Amino acid sequence: MGFTHGHKYTAEEVDFIIDNYQNFDVKTLSAMFNSMFPPGVSLKALKARIRAIGVTKRNLQKNFGTYTQEMIDWL
Repeated sequence: MGFTHGHKYTAEEVDFIIDNYQNFDVKTLSAMFNSMFPPGVSLKALKARIRAIGVTKRNLQKNFGTYTQEMIDWL
């Protein structure tokens, strides 16, 4: 499977990460992401995107991880 370099994440992909990060570990999330959005991204790239959008399990539990549509479009 080939991975893309410099992948531009769509709003749908960002929503998928935000919705599923709390319930799955990063390796499982990466496998799910790559199966739903081919050609996929590497685990390192997905971890970087998670850090970039500020999604952490602690923030999601405290509802700090809520994003408006404008914020998602900007990402």
